[in-house]
Amino acid sequence: MTASQHNRPIGAPSNGVLEDVFDAPVESLKKSRSWNRKIATGHYENFLVTSCLLPKTFRQAFFDIYAFCRVADDLADESRSVQEALKELDLMEHDLQLAFHSPRHALESKRVLFVALSETIHRFQLSREPFLHLLKAFRLDQAKTEYKTEQELLQYCQLSANPVGRILLELSGSRTEEAKLLSDCICTGLQLVNFLQDVREDLERGRIYLPEEERKAFGVDFGNLCVVANQRALRFLIQSRCETAKSLFHRGEELKNHVPPWFSSSVSLFVHGGLEAVRAIEKKDYDVLAGRPKVSRARQLWLLFLASIRCLR
Repeated sequence: MTASQHNRPIGAPSNGVLEDVFDAPVESLKKSRSWNRKIATGHYENFLVTSCLLPKTFRQAFFDIYAFCRVADDLADESRSVQEALKELDLMEHDLQLAFHSPRHALESKRVLFVALSETIHRFQLSREPFLHLLKAFRLDQAKTEYKTEQELLQYCQLSANPVGRILLELSGSRTEEAKLLSDCICTGLQLVNFLQDVREDLERGRIYLPEEERKAFGVDFGNLCVVANQRALRFLIQSRCETAKSLFHRGEELKNHVPPWFSSSVSLFVHGGLEAVRAIEKKDYDVLAGRPKVSRARQLWLLFLASIRCLR
């Protein structure tokens, strides 16, 4: 093995040329990559999901994975009916299976994203299960609108959030059980914060991601939020949930010591991006009904700068 091969991240081609296994037409692959990149870079996210800290050879793979998650999420949330959402998610799973077969089979899909995603799946030898778990979570959203206990909600996060982290771990070549558990902490924390940011929007959709047992413990009644005392109770509940998320982020930060150096700065960026999202909620005095708390673009750029400095250490 040459020095250049040893230093090259797992999955990165030695000469930038597609290997023979990626048998889709080049133009189709280029179109798919371009579409996925546009989807990934065109959405505002507090968690800076489109990290420019990744090596260039990994960025497209990141875009391909994000595009799959984004499209499936939109189908689950924006379809005209439950029946339509389930039908579209079934089609997504069918197309996903084609993608796992080969990029050429992925051409049969009506969604352009799958050709590039298939190439990424085969290049980095990604597992099928995390992708299927995500689709299972989106299907669950069509039938389940409330969660009774904390444990029940965490089980949902195992399907809706943690698979994303596990896919990215496989992308980095980090497949130990300890790395997976630490990644789960970060992803669950991000999911919990996202729930807190979207309380108002979820209520409008008829969904509640604050456990019933905690709502009762804090005296929160979503049926009568006009009462000042009830609004105050909700703020205390949100504060408690923020502390839970922060605990998960601090626990999961250890992951940076279990992944390759080129990926550790991205891990820190996810963790600190999540903590910044919590601070945005805190700055609003936990009043999530007044509007979605957001991390400013300036603050995002500052976090990115700090993470970039870490790359140089």
